[in-house]
Amino acid sequence: MDLSNSKYLIETPEFFWTPKIKRLDFTGCTNLIQVHSSIGYLTELVFVSFQNCSSLVDLDFGSVSRLSSLRVLHLSGCTKLEKTPSFTGTSNLEYLDMDECTTLSKVHEPIGDLTNLKFLSLRNCTNLVEMPNRIKRMASVVTLDFCGCLSLSILPLKCTRTDHMRSLIFLDLSFCNLHEVPDTIGTLKTLERLNLQGNKFRSLPDVFNILPNIAYVNLSHCHELETVEFQPLISAFSEGRYFNGGTYFDIAAGSRDHRSGLYIFDCPKIMKMSINLTMGYRWFRRLHENPQNFRGGFDIVIPWDWKNIDHPSSGCTLKWFNHQFDDGSIIRIVDFDEFYKNFGFAFYVSFEEEIENSGAKSKEIDLSNLGLE
Repeated sequence: MDLSNSKYLIETPEFFWTPKIKRLDFTGCTNLIQVHSSIGYLTELVFVSFQNCSSLVDLDFGSVSRLSSLRVLHLSGCTKLEKTPSFTGTSNLEYLDMDECTTLSKVHEPIGDLTNLKFLSLRNCTNLVEMPNRIKRMASVVTLDFCGCLSLSILPLKCTRTDHMRSLIFLDLSFCNLHEVPDTIGTLKTLERLNLQGNKFRSLPDVFNILPNIAYVNLSHCHELETVEFQPLISAFSEGRYFNGGTYFDIAAGSRDHRSGLYIFDCPKIMKMSINLTMGYRWFRRLHENPQNFRGGFDIVIPWDWKNIDHPSSGCTLKWFNHQFDDGSIIRIVDFDEFYKNFGFAFYVSFEEEIENSGAKSKEIDLSNLGLE
């Protein structure tokens, strides 16, 4: 049943007499206020969309929900939705999108019982304060996206059992106004991609260094960040004891355009010399030795003092960069052997940023980029 963009639809019909419906699409029904609770009797329902139903306040699946066939539920853009459905009886749900539900402040506890859920997104739910403790029970969840959840203060991620979040690969906590990074992230052994940009924490917990499969970390725009000691394990990769990475690119739609690596820029409180180039080198080596962690290329973007970039005291010299190119938009590579032909090229680039201060312009080397193409 497709009733999308029915601008004058205020309430749904009763569903008692249509038990065989498999798809319901109310996308763009901006005046829809009420959904009849008999929707919970649609035992063969697979797909439901209330996307951009901006007048919907409540969604009730009824006291006896029988939505065991439901796989996909879209609620993004329901800006007046005050509470989620209870999720009771929807145990086979795999995809749940609640982006920009800006009135939503909490999520029902039974969401943790969705053991087949693979994708959960609450991007820009600006009034979301906490997630229920049972969320950590979701054994199949691959993607958790909380980007822009400015009020989020409680996110229980600690995995106390081996089946807790055993499949989580992508975690986005960017622009969540976090003052501390949950150290429980260190228990997420399958995590490959972590976005923390735009938060207010000053440092990272040491447990980050033991994430065996991490291949992408973004710390950009963290204006309070002062220190970074994030040097991922190499031995675990080399010896193959824990490594099982590269899954992200096999299952995430459009992931071939996503780059891997370490990103630290627009972090004004970080002292350039406080970041040892060894950290960048370890990231380079880790990704180089395990190319299944990236598709097309990776970047290592860190602040650095260009005057000491190749000095022995920096912790790592760059002698293996044996070609230097002049300024220009075109680089022609004519001297390479068969190894590079099969693998790729590594480039080191220094960025110069103009900073205005009291009306005067000064120049400062702000970033270093170590990348593979």
